[in-house]
Amino acid sequence: ANLVHSIQALRIDGPGGAMAVGASIGIVEVIKTGPQPIRETMKQADRACYKVKRFGKGSYEIAGGTQL
Repeated sequence: ANLVHSIQALRIDGPGGAMAVGASIGIVEVIKTGPQPIRETMKQADRACYKVKRFGKGSYEIAGGTQL
């Protein structure tokens, strides 16, 4: 949660003024599940990230878990 809040605190100077930055993060535990193809790992992280985005953004999701 601290990483998401740190990212959201960033401001980028643009031509129209300061712009806010947002973050939605998908996390996959790879050690517990054992070796798997990187494509499957990335798909799991991507699904977790999009789940966060569907439920309001600005948070993180652990694949196979609940939104935090």
